[in-house]
Formats: sequence, structure tokens, C-alpha cells
Amino acid sequence: MPTLEEMMADIPKPTARHYRSEIMWFAPVKTASLEAIEVQLQGDKLKERIGIDYDLERLEKDNHYILHIDFTIDMPVEATIVTRSSYKIFAWPHHFRERDFIHPKVTAAMAYCHYSFNEQLKINGKASSTLPELSDPKLFFTDHLILRLCIEDDICRRPHVYFRPALMLSGSMTLGCGLYYAFTITDEMLFNNDHVKRRKNRKAFDAIIPLATYYTIRGRWKHNQWGRKTYTIRHAIYLAHIFEFCIHVLLGKHYTTIKDELEQKKLPPDCVTDAIGYLEEAMDAIKDGLNLPYSNDQPFTVNYDWNELVE
Repeated sequence: MPTLEEMMADIPKPTARHYRSEIMWFAPVKTASLEAIEVQLQGDKLKERIGIDYDLERLEKDNHYILHIDFTIDMPVEATIVTRSSYKIFAWPHHFRERDFIHPKVTAAMAYCHYSFNEQLKINGKASSTLPELSDPKLFFTDHLILRLCIEDDICRRPHVYFRPALMLSGSMTLGCGLYYAFTITDEMLFNNDHVKRRKNRKAFDAIIPLATYYTIRGRWKHNQWGRKTYTIRHAIYLAHIFEFCIHVLLGKHYTTIKDELEQKKLPPDCVTDAIGYLEEAMDAIKDGLNLPYSNDQPFTVNYDWNELVE
């Protein structure tokens, strides 16, 4: 009979491979923008900060994941950036609680964010920055990420989040156009357009659709725009809420504010009706899929008043 040491030696070691690093968005603050005025009004209430977030995708093979680590550098008087560093991981659940396993990835992701921030500042004619001071920022964020992984994504205690059937969405014209319009409108309201209160909008959006999850959903489309999409049940639910958000924006008071920018991005006023139709059809397709018998949940509905939640 093999000894415990021999049996342990046969267990594959955890591996992690850097998969992709990219800028999710960068927003310089213009002098006369709503954000600049907001900073002046709030004064010291808006502090420079650096933050960490994540999303975790389970792949088809057992114990295979993609861990997305998102870093934010927010300097209210200068600019804000969010970057994502993604790692393909083969590991058991307990490895996500080990500092030695997580720490190198956090360190690299943080360095990439700071480098990208300074590069973008340079492109926009602004001086480079130093990070807000922390006693040991890399270990601080490593421990914070491990704690969140243990509490929010305990893959030992909550396997149903990962093992429930995926929702298959075909690469039809309806879905393709619906996704293009959805991400174009959402990015305009949250990141790109300084005529809306982007900072407040991101906070309201994140309370319902986590921004890290939004980046993952958008990334699946961005890197495979016309192929077949596979979304987990969790991501599909959020995608339906994103479609609802965009329909409300196009039909509500915010449309006139972002109309000119949308027209430059292939969404002129005479196409709005078609865009709403694509978004509604795509949302209905997801709702129908989520209400199939295997979901074992209450019928899925979307019913937020987004025009009251964003500004």
C-alpha cells in the first residue's frame, strides 16, 4: 500500500499561466467636465485611491479556472484607470487561500496597472503619478483578494455556482448587434462620456451588476465577436440586466446627452428603434433560456428603473 507521501506525490501540482493583460478603461478628467466640478464641490471627500477587484470563471475541465484580477487607480483631479490581468489556473480550491500562490499574480497585476496609468497620463499630456501610500500594498491587496475569494466564491461550499449548465447563445445577427449596442451604450454611460456623472453611474451600476463581471461579459464578446457565446447562468442573468439598462437609456432622459457620441459609433438617431428591437430580442432569448426547467429557480425577470439610478 502506498504511503501518504507517495500518494501526495502523484497529485498534479497547481499551475498558473499569465493569459492576458489589458486596459479596461481610462478616463482623464477634463477641466470643465461634470466630474471636475464634482471634485471641486466635494473637496477632500474624494481621495486618491487604489483598489482591487476580481472575477473567477470556471472552465469545462475540473479544477481549471480563469482568475481575472482588476486594479483601479483613481486620482479624482487627474484620471481613473482600470486594468485587468488574467491567469489560466489549474488548482484545487484550497490553493486560492494560499498567499504564496496568489501573491505573485497580485504583484504583477498591480505593477501592470501602475505602468499603464503612467503611460496613459503621458499620452494625455499629464505628469506621471506615484501610488497612494500603503504600508505594504502588495500583501494588503493579496490578503484582501484571498478573503473575498473565501467569502464570495467558496468553490468548496458553493459548487452550484460553477457546475450549473451554461447558457449557449448563438452568434446570430440579433445577438451580435444586441451585444454591440449594449456595450457601446454602457461604456458611454459609465466610462467614456464626461457629460454624464460617470463616477456616480459606475457606483449605481456596480450595486446591481458588478463591474468586474461586466468586464468579463464584455471581454467574451470583444475577443470573439461573431462566434457562439457560452455564458454561465450567473453571467447570463447579468447580461439580461445590461440589455435592460441600455433599453432604458435609449428610451429615457439620458439619450439626448450621449446622442452625438453614439452617432459617431454607428448608432445614429434613425437606428435607435432597430437597436431597441435587437436589445429586446436578445434579452428575451436570455430570459427564455433562464426559465428552462434545469434552472430550478423562480421565473427570471428584470425590473430596475435605470433612468432613476443613473445621472
